[in-house]
Amino acid sequence: MLKKISDSIRHIRLWVCGLVALVILTAVDIGVRRLENIPGLMIRNEGRSTQALPYMFARMDRTPSPRIVWLGASVMQGVNAATPQTTAPVVSEKLLRAQNIPATCFNTATIGNNFGDNLAIFTESLRHKPDLFVYAINIVIFSNQSIFGKMCLQRNLAYYLRKEPDFLSLCQNNIEMGPSEWRRIFVDMSISRVWAFYRYSGLIRYVLTGKGEDMGEIFEDFFSDALGIKEKRATRMLRNILHDYKDREDLWKDLPDNFYLTKQGMFSDLDLDPNGVHCRTLDRLCKAAKKSGKKILFFFNPMNMEVLDKFGLLEPEKMSQFKKVVLSLTGKYGFDSFDATTMIPPKYFVDEIHLSIRGHQELAKILAPEIERELRLQNEGSLK
Repeated sequence: MLKKISDSIRHIRLWVCGLVALVILTAVDIGVRRLENIPGLMIRNEGRSTQALPYMFARMDRTPSPRIVWLGASVMQGVNAATPQTTAPVVSEKLLRAQNIPATCFNTATIGNNFGDNLAIFTESLRHKPDLFVYAINIVIFSNQSIFGKMCLQRNLAYYLRKEPDFLSLCQNNIEMGPSEWRRIFVDMSISRVWAFYRYSGLIRYVLTGKGEDMGEIFEDFFSDALGIKEKRATRMLRNILHDYKDREDLWKDLPDNFYLTKQGMFSDLDLDPNGVHCRTLDRLCKAAKKSGKKILFFFNPMNMEVLDKFGLLEPEKMSQFKKVVLSLTGKYGFDSFDATTMIPPKYFVDEIHLSIRGHQELAKILAPEIERELRLQNEGSLK
C-alpha cells in the first residue's frame, strides 16, 4: 500500500514538474514573440547566417507600405567595412524618408547568397506582400568557384521553396540537395516555425550581446581554404580591415597583391550559359515576380575597376557577356536593370567589389532616386 502511495506521489510530482516546465516555456515563448513588435532590433543578417530573416518577415506583416526587400550577397550585406546602420539599404531608407516617402527597407542579403538563396528569400517574401524588390547582381554570382558553385549556400532556405509544385526536381537539379539533407532541414525549420524561442535564438543573442558571427574568422577560413591561400598574412590583413569601421579611403590598397591574384579563378570560371543553372534560376525568379505582379529593380553592383584592370581579373568580353545575359533575362519580363558598375570611385572600396561606409553612402545616393521613381510609378498606377 505504502509503495503504491509513494509511486502515485512520484507520478504526481512528475506531472506537476512537467506542467510547470510547460507553463514556463509557454510564457517565455509568448515573451519572445513580442520581439516581433519592436522595429529595428536586427537590420541585417550577421555573418554567414540567416538569423535575421524570421524577424524581418514578421516585421513585414507589421510595417505599413511601402516595404522594400533587398536581395543580394556580401556587398549588400555590408561585410568588410560597413556597419549594419551604414549599408546602402538603410541609407536609402533615410534618403527616401527625407523625400516624404515613409519606406522601410529589409536587407535580406548574406555573404555567398546565390540565385537559389535569393529565389527562396523572394518566394517567402512574397507571402508577406512587399511593395518592391531591389536586387543587387554581381558577376561573381555566376562563378563556379568555391561557394558560388552551389545554388543554395544557406541550405536551410530551401524550406521556403517547399510549396513549389516541382520542389523535388528543384532540389535535385538546381539546389543539389538529397532526401536526407532535406529531412533534416524540414524538421529544423518546422520546429522553428512553432517554437519562437528556437526561431529567434540568433536574434536574442544579437540583442543581448550585440554580436553575430565573427566575420573576421569567416573570411579567414574562406580565403584560406576555399581560395587556397597558404600564407595567413593576407587573411589577417583582411580581418583587421573587417574590424576597422573608420571611413578611410583606399582601404583596398592595404591588401597585398597575392590576395587579389588568388581571385583570378573566381572571375574567369563563369557560367553565363543561358541554359545553365544560374540563368535558369534567375529566369525562374523573374517569371515568379511577373506572375505575382511584383516589380524588381535590378542593378549591377559597383566594381573596383582599378583593381580589376591592375590584376587582370576580368576580361572586358566577360563583363559585356555578363551584362548582356542579365539584361536579356530581366528585360524579357519587363524589369529595369540599372548599371552602377563604374559609378563608385575606387577610393570607396575595401577590395575588388566590397564597399566602404562612404561607398555604401554613394551607392544609396545613386539608387534612392531610382527606387523613388519606381514607387511613384506604382502609386500612380494604383490611382488609375
